[in-house]
Amino acid sequence: MFVSNGHSILAEYTSGSLAASPQRIYLYGNRIDEPVAMIDSTDTYYYHADASTSIRAITDSSGSVEELYKYSAYGDPTILAANGTTVRSSSNIDNRFLFTAREWDDALTATSTLQIESY
Repeated sequence: MFVSNGHSILAEYTSGSLAASPQRIYLYGNRIDEPVAMIDSTDTYYYHADASTSIRAITDSSGSVEELYKYSAYGDPTILAANGTTVRSSSNIDNRFLFTAREWDDALTATSTLQIESY
């Protein structure tokens, strides 16, 4: 379950959890599609974007790189381990924001939601 402000996910809950116990909290900058941090029960993760707002890296609270991302010309992501060479089949930290900082959903034909509402 998600809590949203209409265009951005603010919190994520597991089914049956208490309102005071979100699984994740998301923090944003001043612009639309500008995730800054993801807070979960284990750490705070920081998003690092390029000029097109695509997420290129995520670091943890100590500044260590957790994952790196590169994209095809059409926005298809490749998720890399911190070493920059090992390809991962999915995000180890369940990052949901990728190309142009939009939510990536493998269930939607492996494309970004690009401002499309899905139910």
